[in-house]
Amino acid sequence: MKWMFKTPREMEYEKAIELALLAGYDGVEIQLYDFPDGIRWKNHLINALYQSGMIATIHSPSGDINLSSSNRGIREESLRQIKETIYLAKELGALSVTVHPGRLSSVREKKEQQILWMEEAFLSIIEFAEKEQVFIGFENMEARAKETYIYLEHINQLLDKKQSDFSGITLDFAHLYTVDPTLNLASLRYPIQNVHISQCVQGKPHFRLDAAEGQLSISSCLRALQQIGYDKTVVIEAKDNSSFEDAKRNLQLLQNGLFENNRGK
Repeated sequence: MKWMFKTPREMEYEKAIELALLAGYDGVEIQLYDFPDGIRWKNHLINALYQSGMIATIHSPSGDINLSSSNRGIREESLRQIKETIYLAKELGALSVTVHPGRLSSVREKKEQQILWMEEAFLSIIEFAEKEQVFIGFENMEARAKETYIYLEHINQLLDKKQSDFSGITLDFAHLYTVDPTLNLASLRYPIQNVHISQCVQGKPHFRLDAAEGQLSISSCLRALQQIGYDKTVVIEAKDNSSFEDAKRNLQLLQNGLFENNRGK
């Protein structure tokens, strides 16, 4: 498996790449919170990644966009930004792009219409990804208000709309734990393109891996991946993974968890 450092919101990409390299990661997941104006930031990112020799994945913008918004303008802008992300992934040589499925704009909306909008966006994204030959992982979301795609079967149903060599799932274990504490992957019918891992505390994801009140067994996550022969990228998504000490500690916890699993065979 390839251990990946997710770039923190408050850190410049070049510094995040340097930190990941010093802490011993194989690569970085570039988290796009938005698209800055101009191209200087993109050129700096490409140069920093190239000079580091690290691999990369990209997480497309997800905060203020919604592929299945009831507002048509937001749907169109969301789709545009996903396609911009795919372009960037191709320029970077990124291994995959993670995309959040759409969600309800209001809890009073009907899911049937929202799902139709998401399926329309999905078909457009996959057509574009096939053209650019970039792998897309649609992420399973956590159990919270307005989210629709929270179970693995929900992702299956979305991917059923067009089977493609370039589509699959970004498996988020902490999200999965909020709906299935057994972490059962048996129902998944499509390839895993990328994995996110963080700790769950009181049903909330994205805590550091050794959080004292953590509920998620990190070794169980790694064992589940080994059992299906997964050997791609594993991104540490802990929101407090922004210092050298934190980054190194979280990486060691993953490596130790994998070692313990292998030793127990």
